Amino acid sequence: MADAAGVPPQRHWIAGLCLLALLGVYALVGWWPSLALDAAGPRGTPTPAEPPLALAGTGTTPSPPFRLRGGTYALDWKASSPSAEGDECAVAVEIIGDMPFYQLLIQDWLEGGSTREGQTHLRRVFPGRYGISTAGSCNWAVRLRLETPLDR
Repeated sequence: MADAAGVPPQRHWIAGLCLLALLGVYALVGWWPSLALDAAGPRGTPTPAEPPLALAGTGTTPSPPFRLRGGTYALDWKASSPSAEGDECAVAVEIIGDMPFYQLLIQDWLEGGSTREGQTHLRRVFPGRYGISTAGSCNWAVRLRLETPLDR
C-alpha cells in the first residue's frame, strides 16, 4: 500500500536505513564536525604553543636533531666572520628533514669582521624530525618560530 504521495512503505524504510548509515560514516570518518574526535580531543581544542627554537654553531658543526609540529615557520638567521678584518669565511646553512625536506637558508661569503642577517619563511613543513647542516668556517645562528600551525 502506498502513502499519499504514491511511495510504497518499503522505500521509506530503505531511505531511513541509508540515512542512518550515512550519519554513521560521517561520525566515524570525522566529516561531521560536532561528532568528530581525534587524539587531541574535540576539534577546536587549542594545541599548546610551540616554543621558538634557537640554534647556533661555528663552521661545519651540525645541530642536534629537533622536532617540529608542522606549519609555517618564520626563520631569523645570522652569519658572522669569526676572524678579524682581512680574513674571509664562507657559510652555507640548510635545514633537512626525514620527510624528505630540504631548504637552503644561508649561502654567503663574508669578509673578516662582517655580519649578515635576514629572515625567511619555511612553508608547508610537516611534523617530524629535522636538523641543521652547515658548511664553511663562519659562525651561524638560526631561530625558528611557528607562525601558522599545520591544519589538522
